[in-house]
Amino acid sequence: MKTYLRETNTLIDNWELYEEFQKNINLINISLPKTTAVHSFNTIQLSLSSMTWLSLMKLWDDKIKEKNNVRLARIYTFIKDGRFKNFITEKYSEYPDIIKIHINKRKKFLSLYDEYTNGTSKNIYE
Repeated sequence: MKTYLRETNTLIDNWELYEEFQKNINLINISLPKTTAVHSFNTIQLSLSSMTWLSLMKLWDDKIKEKNNVRLARIYTFIKDGRFKNFITEKYSEYPDIIKIHINKRKKFLSLYDEYTNGTSKNIYE
């Protein structure tokens, strides 16, 4: 899960910075000479979008290419298994509110994964 979190954070950080660049293009153009601004903006934008796509590919890839590849398919299989739910229930047996939060997050993850791999949003995954 640490590798997954690191990859997810990289993905989100790159995408959010990419969006900031999109929103503030005028500020970039004002602060740098025109040719430098265009080149800098395009280079940074390409880098951020490439990193975003690479992170997404690592997370969604369902082929085993390397042992350290984080795959949502593997996490899905692990979370869908009843043993994970039982583990959470046992671990937090004295905290029903925490159990409820975990169960709701589990349902949401399973639902989103199903939607993007087999459901109405399958075209995005493909």
